Amino acid sequence: MAVGTGGRRLLPISVAARAQSPLAYYGAQGGRSFYVSADLESQSITSSSETRFALSLRRNDPETLALFPYAQNALGLYMQVSGGWK
Repeated sequence: MAVGTGGRRLLPISVAARAQSPLAYYGAQGGRSFYVSADLESQSITSSSETRFALSLRRNDPETLALFPYAQNALGLYMQVSGGWK
């Protein structure tokens, strides 16, 4: 981006279905679940500073379910804020 510009990406949404096998060890039933993700990003660049903000909401995220295989309808909220001066 050029100096003095800003950009926004408003709520791109992803939806997918996934099948999960039963995990008797964890007491989790198998079946179909839906993965949903919504992201919001904003970036501002000026001649003296740069800032970035990102927010993401995810339901049944594969990364979360890999860490917690017994989770059902897991909901994750991710936020990232960064900035700097030139």
